Amino acid sequence: MARRARVSALVTVLALVVAAASAPGASAARSSAKNDTQGVSDDEIIVGGVGGYSVNPVNLPYDEMVDGVNAFFAMVNEEQGGVYGRKLRVVKDRDDRSQSITNLLQTRALVEQDKVFAIMPVATTGFAGARYTTKNGVPVFGYHISNDWEDAPNLFGETGSATCFDCPDPTYPWLATQLGAARVGVIGYNVDISADCVRWQVKSYKKFGVKTPYVNDSLAFGFTESAFAAEIAKMKDAGIDMLSTCMDSNGSLLIKQAMDAAGLRVPVQWGEGYNQEFLDEFGDQLDGLHISLSEQPFEDPMPSEGMANYLEWMGKTGGNVHKISLAGWIVADLFVEGLLTIGKNPTRSKLIKALNKMDNFTAHGVTSGIDWTTAHSDNPDGLACRAFLKVVDGQFVPEFSEPGKPFVCLDANAKSLDDYVVKAAGLE
Repeated sequence: MARRARVSALVTVLALVVAAASAPGASAARSSAKNDTQGVSDDEIIVGGVGGYSVNPVNLPYDEMVDGVNAFFAMVNEEQGGVYGRKLRVVKDRDDRSQSITNLLQTRALVEQDKVFAIMPVATTGFAGARYTTKNGVPVFGYHISNDWEDAPNLFGETGSATCFDCPDPTYPWLATQLGAARVGVIGYNVDISADCVRWQVKSYKKFGVKTPYVNDSLAFGFTESAFAAEIAKMKDAGIDMLSTCMDSNGSLLIKQAMDAAGLRVPVQWGEGYNQEFLDEFGDQLDGLHISLSEQPFEDPMPSEGMANYLEWMGKTGGNVHKISLAGWIVADLFVEGLLTIGKNPTRSKLIKALNKMDNFTAHGVTSGIDWTTAHSDNPDGLACRAFLKVVDGQFVPEFSEPGKPFVCLDANAKSLDDYVVKAAGLE
């Protein structure tokens, strides 16, 4: 069953100003017989990653993604002796400084100098190495936050690899109706990807009859609370009863502070901001914030097998519990599941082929399920599954769910809100 790429993965990049140099294209991945087993020896399989570490315009801890990969590898190596007797190891993690040309060069270095079997993890604002890895049949696993990941059979993101700003998402209007909101404001920055997000959200609301009387896609980076006063007046005049942002955490926080100071206290739908450290610092100012996730929340009192293992092994390996390290854990799980499927003689081409036959990958209950037969480019069944959280007294609190059943699944192909099909309030 296909699942839509999670909202926060798309909105996370809305502050970025670095664009990828090229997209992968739709041609099938290929690899020469000589290189198909590169990185595989009798006793280990090696991988290497690339990320925007020293320069990071979205201020996310991309370095923690490799912590999630290492934690999963440590579990498999210790408990199972690796995969068919081969230990798993990250041999290199290269910094691309969030620059497209550097990303391409570092990606090539991983393949041609470090001789890795697969690229993992990728955690950067634009994966310019996508076309190169697709042409050379190199499996890639990483944090899917841009359209560089789309339409290539060898690229595997933690929520799928498709990005569609023209596909209405039922998450937004459904949450609005649950909160009693009928007039929603949508706001973002004056950069293309943020404007695309604003357009996407407006389309999503309008499809299901939720009005958007206030829309702003022209905010400049670095705005101040005082400079935002005129926009607050426009929001009040528009009579909004909810705000939805296409911004980074800091920008969204400034807006909420300005709204609270002006007495405009309405719920805020935040695409990005699931960060306990940020909440610890500003939690007293974030009540009324709502977030939707494609993964089981850390706060769920009944963690799935995958989440319980993640929390245990992050503790054992000293990693930080965060959505970025969780993304690394998810793609490492996918990688290992693929290796187990193809048997004792792994090749890149066999791994890619096997993964693209998986139609319900959940990382042992961490996600609602990814259909890799379609997740590179499409979502034919229109199903969107989300876990919802709200901030109450400075804490993330699950809403619209039951312990151990975090996901609400909505039908994006419904013609109106009255026709919404809630497929499940959780998983069987």
